[in-house]
Amino acid sequence: MKELATEVLIVGAGPSGLVLANDLCRRQTPFILVDQAESPPQESRALFLQPRSLEVLGELGVLEKLLDKGLLVEKIRLYRDRRLEGSFELETVSRREAPYPFLLVVEQHVTESVLVQKLRQSGVVVERGWKFQKLQDRSDQVRAWLQTPQGEQLVRSNYLVGADGANSSVRRVRDIAFTKTDFELVYQLADLELQWELPPNEVVRLVHEQTEVIATPLPGKYRYRLSLLSPAHTGDALSFSDWEDVLQKVAPCDFSLSNPRRLKSYRAVQGLGQSMSQGRVFLLGDAAHVVPQGLAQGLNLGLQDAYNLGWKLAMVLQGDSPPSLLESYSKERRQVAQAALIDPSSLSTPTRWASFLESPKEMARWSKIDISPHRSTQRGDRAPDGELISNSQTCSLYERLDGLGYQLLVFSNRPDTELDKFVQTLAALSYSSLDVHRIGIGPLATVDIEACLHRAYSAKHGDLVLIRPDRLVAMRTSLGSETELLVYLAEHLVDTVS
Repeated sequence: MKELATEVLIVGAGPSGLVLANDLCRRQTPFILVDQAESPPQESRALFLQPRSLEVLGELGVLEKLLDKGLLVEKIRLYRDRRLEGSFELETVSRREAPYPFLLVVEQHVTESVLVQKLRQSGVVVERGWKFQKLQDRSDQVRAWLQTPQGEQLVRSNYLVGADGANSSVRRVRDIAFTKTDFELVYQLADLELQWELPPNEVVRLVHEQTEVIATPLPGKYRYRLSLLSPAHTGDALSFSDWEDVLQKVAPCDFSLSNPRRLKSYRAVQGLGQSMSQGRVFLLGDAAHVVPQGLAQGLNLGLQDAYNLGWKLAMVLQGDSPPSLLESYSKERRQVAQAALIDPSSLSTPTRWASFLESPKEMARWSKIDISPHRSTQRGDRAPDGELISNSQTCSLYERLDGLGYQLLVFSNRPDTELDKFVQTLAALSYSSLDVHRIGIGPLATVDIEACLHRAYSAKHGDLVLIRPDRLVAMRTSLGSETELLVYLAEHLVDTVS
């Protein structure tokens, strides 16, 4: 049996695995991506890409194609007893805090197709029909056996990532405990054509007595997905005539249903792994956590899991960071997944499952839009963007950040010899994955137009803000306490000279 060797073996070519593969590809980190399915799926439950995920996909260079194929949703309406109770715009923050403050409706298989095409442009193919069987997690490598159309294949890798869904074989074989909750409720879905007088680019929540329907517009003329929760004992998927009866109860205006493409039901469940990593094995997406449906929360969590893990794997494998950096993956992402789980009592009735659509504040919690950006930017926050003047040209901060290494913002609004010395000290360190940007005035400083970055970061002269490769704030301190920063850098980066 011929062996294959690579840096990272990714098991599962769903959205999470594909995002990780694309991120490793742009970071020039070798990997093999496999999936047990012989062909990509052509249907999906998940529809929404949320603001943070859109930003991630933009970094990977696929957002423009997705925007072309998707439908922008900027407003959510709530009708109760057929009367408009309220609505709110999703664009609740400036473009600096969320460059894509909207939801993009695009079917999951379309997202996967675009990510696969991006890989092909780099000469990478998904190895389909490769079924993961077992592994050995050693101190220096992972050995994995897979059944392929050509027979058994052994793959040696430095790390293995399980992105193989809710019934993850990687999770089971690695014996990572997984706690699951089954709800006594069933999701009912209908993809069909709906004609009514309501705007075609808004999500509509319809509530009447014990019935609640979410109507989501899809790309294409008159296309909608209708969804609701029903008691588990109802069992089978609602028929087309059932859906007509349901909508008759809740719709605020006349309507016409036609051309049902898919009528489906599935049990509402949630679950969380005891850990998202063990040894040299990591879990992504549904392999690590299953959350109740709500604006494709599970899909978006998985994409962001992959984006959190990708840069860490690349920096460790390229010798820019110590292996201990990888310990932060499970610590950071598991608590995010845990926060997305819901109290089972909130699904006790079919009219509580979409409560996240009740207000901009609750919506922000689900979609990770920061609607309170006026506080000081702290560790773990998304780093705000802003306009700068560099080499006599206007650009955004993000255009200056390559996203491949750590970036340090040194805020300066007056000449300061101590600050000059500190910047020189940083320049003398041999951290290949650290770039320093002086914001304000002074030698080699970038002009902060109308002090917009100073305001966005609530920064004063001498403040130091370290940004991670995934554009989250790693830490902030100030001149006088710069030792904290130096200690952080020593713990997270490798001095390539010493």
